Amino acid sequence: MRTFILDSLASTSKKLDLLRLRDFGMDVVCASITNAVFYSGNKRDDVLMYVVLNKGQDAPKMLIVDSNYIKALGIDEVSIAKNIKDVLNGRKVEGISIKNRSFESLLRELPKDELFLLDKRGVNINTLKNLKNPIFIFGDAGGLPKKTAKFIVRMGAKKINIGPKMLFSSQCVAIVNNELDKLGI
Repeated sequence: MRTFILDSLASTSKKLDLLRLRDFGMDVVCASITNAVFYSGNKRDDVLMYVVLNKGQDAPKMLIVDSNYIKALGIDEVSIAKNIKDVLNGRKVEGISIKNRSFESLLRELPKDELFLLDKRGVNINTLKNLKNPIFIFGDAGGLPKKTAKFIVRMGAKKINIGPKMLFSSQCVAIVNNELDKLGI
């Protein structure tokens, strides 16, 4: 199983405007989910994605996307955002759920042996070998706060990079998926 964790400044608002995703921080979330779960018209199996929504009165909330249970999600940002809005409003969507949970509480429960933090100062991802259930942590357009990044490293995460340039979150997911595909994971 591949796991991605996106710590975001996206909103928990139940009034998510599907025509203004960027205003809610959901453009990054939806594009990252697309790149985690789909490739060229196909759905990936065994992908788990946690998205922490840190903005809003009832934040934090954690979206959990499990590709093994997705039946009809749509690959475009608006379709994914509509499903997220449904979940935020208490409706059932196969493959997506939501919990009142913080990033730190999730991290404390995860296995640490294959925990990776995307960081431009880390070792290159192509040096990783023999992975079984890797977990990759990254931030949205604002990046991870320094305090959060330090916490992640204290929890045992190894820093890895995916190239010399800072990329969009959704691009990071696509590149990590590609590297894992090359490793046969």
